[in-house]
Amino acid sequence: MKIKVLKTIFASKDETGTKIFEYQAGEVYDIYQELAEVFISQGWGVAEEIETQDLEIRIETQDFPKKKKKDVN
Repeated sequence: MKIKVLKTIFASKDETGTKIFEYQAGEVYDIYQELAEVFISQGWGVAEEIETQDLEIRIETQDFPKKKKKDVN
């Protein structure tokens, strides 16, 4: 999960916890889920939103012939 760090923190680099990393305030990091949740809950970071301004979704529509109503006489 991409997190924008609000406060410089030393924390685990990966899920094993064997390496410590300095997460710098103002930077965005791709952090594993459990640590990302800690950053958010402690106010050390916020989830980074995915930029969608460059994405364009096109929906193609197709004209279907209209059904003719049956005469009921």
